[in-house]
Amino acid sequence: MHEHWISMTDSTIEKVFSDPNWKVFGFGHLTDQFNKKNITKLKIRDRPTAEKLFQVLESTPPKDPETAERWFRFLAEKGGKQSP
Repeated sequence: MHEHWISMTDSTIEKVFSDPNWKVFGFGHLTDQFNKKNITKLKIRDRPTAEKLFQVLESTPPKDPETAERWFRFLAEKGGKQSP
C-alpha cells in the first residue's frame, strides 16, 4: 500500500507547506508523518510568501462573509510573520 505524504489537490511543490493550517486558503500540506529533517532537506516552507498569499486572495476571494472572517482572523493570529 502506498502512503501519501502530501495532502493536496492540484498543487505543485511551491504550493505545499509544512504547516497544515494554510490549507484554509487551498494550499497543500505535508502529513504529520513527514519529519523535520526531510522538510529542511527539501526546502519546504512552513507558510506561503506574502506574494503567493496575495495571488490566492486576488484570484480566489472568500466565497462568503464567514469564510472572509475565518481567513482574516487566521492571518491576524499569524501576525504577518514571513518565512525566510
